[in-house]
Amino acid sequence: MDDPRKHKRLPIALTYSLRCPGEPAPVQATLLDISYGGMGIVTAKELPLGTIVDFLFSDFPCAPADQATCKCRIISVRSVRGSTDQFRTGLAFETPDPAFIQNLLQWVQNQAQANKSNLRHGGDQR
Repeated sequence: MDDPRKHKRLPIALTYSLRCPGEPAPVQATLLDISYGGMGIVTAKELPLGTIVDFLFSDFPCAPADQATCKCRIISVRSVRGSTDQFRTGLAFETPDPAFIQNLLQWVQNQAQANKSNLRHGGDQR
C-alpha cells in the first residue's frame, strides 16, 4: 500500500463528528486536510493510537446517500502547539472507496479555489 504522506494533502476547515468506541456521544472534529491516504483533524479529546473510528458524513455535500460513515484508523496524535486541550490527529482510511475519495478531494479543491477567489476579489475592493 502507498505511504499516505506521499499524496498531496488539500487544506480545508470543516467541523464534523467521529464515532469512537466507548464514547457515549460523537467526538467533534475539525477536518484540516485530506489526501488519498487519509485526513488530518483537530479534536478536543486525545484519542488512542490504532483506534478505529467512524468519520460521520451525514451533512457532507459529496457523500453518497447510502454512505453515512467512513472507517478510519488513528495513526498519529500530538498536542496542538500552545494548547493543552486540542490534539492534531492523523487518520488513515481503513476501507477506502476510490470514487468517494475522488469526489471528496474534488469538492475540497473546489472549496479551496472558491475561498482563494473570494479573498482575491475582497482584496481588490478596498
